[in-house]
Amino acid sequence: MDLDHYHYHDGRPVSFDRTKVIQLEPHESGTGTFVRIAYEGGTTAMHLREDYEYLKERLPDSQITRIMRERAEKRGESFDRKSVFGDLDEAPF
Repeated sequence: MDLDHYHYHDGRPVSFDRTKVIQLEPHESGTGTFVRIAYEGGTTAMHLREDYEYLKERLPDSQITRIMRERAEKRGESFDRKSVFGDLDEAPF
């Protein structure tokens, strides 16, 4: 995981060591980001104070692609890589 040392909404530090982000979206309160991480044995939901766009830019492309695909599937839509990423020489997944 490439994310290190972000903060819970109340200021406590978060480490993403040996975890994977499985859900990332703006928090429903309008401030910060809702993040769900997975680790061996379970998942944890967090409200981070960092902005959604800030965190999204720091996720590896493969994770962003997976998140976008899962969100499209939940809405009953198909995921089209070209419509999201354009005509790339290298696929991000």
